[in-house]
Amino acid sequence: INLFHNYVLPHLRNEFDAMGYDMQFLQSWVSCYTGPHGSHPMHIHARGYNGQLKFSGILFLSNVGHTDFFSVNMMADEYQYSVPSEQGKIVIFPAIVPHQYRAESYDGNHRYTLPFNIDLIAK
Repeated sequence: INLFHNYVLPHLRNEFDAMGYDMQFLQSWVSCYTGPHGSHPMHIHARGYNGQLKFSGILFLSNVGHTDFFSVNMMADEYQYSVPSEQGKIVIFPAIVPHQYRAESYDGNHRYTLPFNIDLIAK
């Protein structure tokens, strides 16, 4: 968690700064999914406000499972996209995109993630 706050967030802030956005960190937490029925049903995160672009992200802390993302456009060519968990990988997406972690075959491993929310404000 310290590496996330001391290394990852400053790096993300610099990357968004180079693209003309001020990144404001909102919150993070650690999620642990254990047992044969460990899952997180489809959900979205809060919408942006006051002209801010709200985004969510996931830092994968283990190599277990997939996160499924669903299009908010019912006319999209692809409705679902699945991202495998890879320790150290970060996925950032608009907070309004529905996503889930569904239970897969349980092999005794535990899935750990560090989800977070940020706002991007155009400079």
